[in-house]
Amino acid sequence: GIFDSRDVFIEGYQDILAERLLQNLDCDYERELRTLEMLKTRFGESALQPCSVMMKDIASSRRLISSVKQVDHGLMEDNAKQVDLAIVSRLFWPQLSEESVDSPAIIKELIDPITRAYEEKYKPRKLTWLPDAAVAEATLTFNDGRKLTVSATLLELMVLIPFQDQPRWSLSDLSSQLKISEVSLRSRLLNWTMRGVLEVVDPNDAHPSMTTFQVVENAQHHQIATHSSNYDHHTTDTNSSSSPTSRRQAEHMKVFESYIIGMLSNFDALSVDLIHNRLKVPPHPPFLHL
Repeated sequence: GIFDSRDVFIEGYQDILAERLLQNLDCDYERELRTLEMLKTRFGESALQPCSVMMKDIASSRRLISSVKQVDHGLMEDNAKQVDLAIVSRLFWPQLSEESVDSPAIIKELIDPITRAYEEKYKPRKLTWLPDAAVAEATLTFNDGRKLTVSATLLELMVLIPFQDQPRWSLSDLSSQLKISEVSLRSRLLNWTMRGVLEVVDPNDAHPSMTTFQVVENAQHHQIATHSSNYDHHTTDTNSSSSPTSRRQAEHMKVFESYIIGMLSNFDALSVDLIHNRLKVPPHPPFLHL
């Protein structure tokens, strides 16, 4: 079966829930709560306690950030009010990446005021930021007039910031600048090359640390991709809008999601073939060509 034990299903659900809650702090909280309560009737309260704590963390974080942003001590700047945060109970969440870099000034300007405001209001608590678990949006502007709105982890965006002042960096120099390992940095830079933001101009297989990356300033001279295959970390043209077809497909997928959760909640284990066959039966859910 697709899930031969409850533990496997619950662990998978916890990972998915954590991703949803952290990727979008404005997610449909009530919908996620209803799904969790439904699963509790099948698997029990104690089995899903970590998920309950995760939901409470998000609810508490929403109230807390609203309170902190209203602190009237001149600690909060307007740009810092663009920052939301989730304060997590580490023992109950899936393991989150703690990798970080030396924060550029533009990032410090965003997070330092809210850190000071929080720590003043809730002494002696301290905040530790996890940029590789945070999601951020930014608009990238290029010399050829392109403007790309990107959504990525804060850490992924932070490795781009030095390219504002210097359009070309070797892997070694940028690693030293950001205080991040070359292995981790390389994978993140290559991700931006696949998204058409950077390009490798001086590959060096013999000495990888000397590989050089630069900004793709003119898309006409390069074959680039304007979106990532990752369903959430994507790149889009700021002038584009989702098509009616895309919206309908997204709505249909929500139906399928609810349908699959219902099946898995009512049976201990289901074979892939059985799930496949049930999804093809109209009219509930909508007919799916598989």
